[in-house]
Amino acid sequence: MVLDYPDLADALVDASLDQQAIRKRLHLNWTMMHLRFGYLIGELPETAIRTQVSILFAQNVAVEWWAAARGLYEREARNRRQRRFLELVDSTYEAAITRARSASAEHAEQKT
Repeated sequence: MVLDYPDLADALVDASLDQQAIRKRLHLNWTMMHLRFGYLIGELPETAIRTQVSILFAQNVAVEWWAAARGLYEREARNRRQRRFLELVDSTYEAAITRARSASAEHAEQKT
């Protein structure tokens, strides 16, 4: 619904973003909530969560989005399984950050 009526997105994302950026962030949130739900009901194992979240975090926009959205997910993590999901996503996020820094350092070394 928010994709059809972008003015509803004000409560969910930074309203100053352009429509494409808003759509990307809403889609990222929808995807993460889908993965969370699948994990919480036991349909998605930890390996699937790590794999799917790794794919998401290969995109810089997803890394930036998680840095901004993580706090909300943390506040909503009220039981052990929800907290475990957060741990899985966080560890995958940290691995993505580490890979990006290593790649950046390698690229800088190649230029010198």
